[in-house]
Amino acid sequence: MIRPIAALSGLALLAMTPAALAVLTNPGFAPEAAFTEADPPPGWLLRDQEDRALISTAEFAFSEANVFRFEVLQRGFGANKLEQCVPRASGEDFDFGAWLRSPNPADGLSARFNIEFYRSEDDCLDREDRLSIGNDDFDVDLDMPPNVWAPFRSGRYDGSDLNSANAQWARVSLRIRDRTDDGDPSDPPRIVYIDHLTGPDGELLANGNFSDVDFPALVEFDEDSGPLGWTMRDLEDGAVVEARSFARSQGRVFRFNQLTENFGANKLEQCLAIPSGSDSVQLSTWVRTPSPSNDLGVRLNMDFFPNLEDCLSRENRLQRSDSDIFLNPDNFAADEWARIQTTSVNLAELPADAGFVRLRVSARDTSGANTPLFFDDVATNLTNPNLTGPWFDPATRGQGFNLQSAPNGLFGFFYGYQDGQPLWLYVDVYGGPIVYGETIDLALLIGTGGTFGEPNVPGLRPWGRLQVRFDSCTEAEMTLVGDELSQTLDAQLGGIVNGLQLPGCRVIEPTGEETGASGAWLDPSSVGQGYNFLATPFGLLVYFYGYTADGQPLWVFSDVQPFSLNEPLRFELLGGRDGQFDAPVPPSELQTWGHLDITFESCTEATARLEGLDGIDEQSLVMFARVAGLPDCD
Repeated sequence: MIRPIAALSGLALLAMTPAALAVLTNPGFAPEAAFTEADPPPGWLLRDQEDRALISTAEFAFSEANVFRFEVLQRGFGANKLEQCVPRASGEDFDFGAWLRSPNPADGLSARFNIEFYRSEDDCLDREDRLSIGNDDFDVDLDMPPNVWAPFRSGRYDGSDLNSANAQWARVSLRIRDRTDDGDPSDPPRIVYIDHLTGPDGELLANGNFSDVDFPALVEFDEDSGPLGWTMRDLEDGAVVEARSFARSQGRVFRFNQLTENFGANKLEQCLAIPSGSDSVQLSTWVRTPSPSNDLGVRLNMDFFPNLEDCLSRENRLQRSDSDIFLNPDNFAADEWARIQTTSVNLAELPADAGFVRLRVSARDTSGANTPLFFDDVATNLTNPNLTGPWFDPATRGQGFNLQSAPNGLFGFFYGYQDGQPLWLYVDVYGGPIVYGETIDLALLIGTGGTFGEPNVPGLRPWGRLQVRFDSCTEAEMTLVGDELSQTLDAQLGGIVNGLQLPGCRVIEPTGEETGASGAWLDPSSVGQGYNFLATPFGLLVYFYGYTADGQPLWVFSDVQPFSLNEPLRFELLGGRDGQFDAPVPPSELQTWGHLDITFESCTEATARLEGLDGIDEQSLVMFARVAGLPDCD
């Protein structure tokens, strides 16, 4: 159920220790590549390009690891066209689609899908002798929740009509425009991310997930642009994200090209929703310079606003907090990273409607020497509510989610059915802010190619998205969206993790020393299958996700029983058959699949023997991801 860390950015986050990576977008300045009309991404064409296009590594990418965006949107569809010539199978209908996402969507932000048809590839590439069929504009408004991937498609052309016109090639085109600000592009510019472009029957277009890209060592940004997730303002002479051997996290660091003598220039900013349950806000970053000096200073700023639009426009500010730090050589060593931070702002002392904070990093050099100053791993102390536990909809018992709040984000598993077979999906890590009443978006991945005891290590591929609106830490609306399937669950928390939370969402003292066993477990020698262990106040609950002997998805779960370290345990395991995606097998109709014999040598290591209808598998388990908020254990 888990791909190697190098192949899955979300799980790479789980394996990293700094909890501060959660909530902020792109805190460590991920690799990016810029493209022009003369130098488009592999497999693609750019036409009428007004500014650059960018491919960026992003934790929230839909399919693999990268997303595409136009750097600056225009007010019309005449600029910024992402295009590709696609061969068409004879007799086949034709359409194409993409998944789109925006951190700041609004009425007036729109996408256009267009398809032109040609007899040959050369005609398609040259845009000559276009056939009379096609060239219809399919426009869609992007007034959708922020930071949620949504699927959009063009209209479909009938295969027989295309055959009659001898349409052998299709030139697909995707364009984005912004008329949100009285008919003109907004300031700062709105961003739309593009990913997972597919043709007929959901087949991925060439480089449709933007995985084919060479990231350069340096990319420069200018005013009202910025690295993924960030906006820059009042720049003196641009800024860069560049590869450096001393980078802390993603191989890149950020720096301003030209430092001035005051903090009025060179501002790196990001608007961030304040997660539910937060008590205070504090901003920090790591800095490094070859020449520490009293003249070299950094200002960390936090401005508070009631909503996203005010935060982006810097209007109706509720409160401001500045912290100035000077890199005194007595306290800062040359060519070494140092962490600096603001004073903490108590949220209880802010107006009750303070829902967003605008974070800002700026720098100055009063000596006039323009001393190099590098930044990496910007962070806050903000943490999301702990939502670990089993979630299900009482109206459709027999399917549900196991969610886990890890130090770097929320992840989990869905268990249910599809076409009469068990279905389990991996919920990729979400590290952004969770605000009660606001929808968040998580990737859903499906396992393929494994058999019992021999899972397919790189066997996860995109299935769709999970869109969740948590109304509290015990109630949520969860919508699964795939290419062909969709359903919404009115979910509730179905169990309490020992030592973590009560229905009032407050941390309580654990009732036993084995509390720390709750988490995600696997055998490193058989990555691609694994367990969720949940230590409840009543005992241990086990979920297993893997494959049957004939290569079908397999999920089973156990009864609940008390457990202790170094004592052999046997769990009966139950599973179901013949359920449908929106009609799962009721728990009362589940059948015994087999059993699990397990002994915990510690709360991070265990030996297990899994035996049932599909065979026997002996495993040496380790905890892969611990539950945030629980004490560490020996």
